[in-house]
Amino acid sequence: REIGAGNGQWSRKLYDLGVDILAFDDMSSVPLNRNLYHGGTKPNRDHFFHDVKRGDMRVFRKDNVGMVGVGRVLLIVYPDRGEWCKETVEIWRRQSVLNRVMVYVGEGRGGANASDSFFDYIEKGGWRVLKVFDIKVKGGKGYEKAFFLERVEEEKKGCCKECKGCKCE
Repeated sequence: REIGAGNGQWSRKLYDLGVDILAFDDMSSVPLNRNLYHGGTKPNRDHFFHDVKRGDMRVFRKDNVGMVGVGRVLLIVYPDRGEWCKETVEIWRRQSVLNRVMVYVGEGRGGANASDSFFDYIEKGGWRVLKVFDIKVKGGKGYEKAFFLERVEEEKKGCCKECKGCKCE
């Protein structure tokens, strides 16, 4: 699942590689006007994902599980410095204990993406870095990386590992 997908360039690349992707954006700051650049245009054909749905962090509420599923990787690419990135991860995490892996793409703490509170949450909230990749940008400059993160929690006493109606939720 990609949240804040914009026109879905990252979703499109993943889809082209055979990944089952759900892409959402609230459409408040999509960089290219969807009415002009969709349909038969070259940017649409070559770069945009065909099925970006309107939605924001609320798609991860527990009552939307049927629509978005659980246990899928969360992808957040180049979020702005507001609080929505942290809030989205918190809501997604609370939706199900099966929501454990996320990919954050952007600059690190103090950079152009995500708030300091997002990085505080990741650093202090029980997340483990699985892998970090540098993102190559045109011109060779940039500080962007792809961070693959996994939620690590201590097992609760008397709690099952598959969360079948126990106290995990």
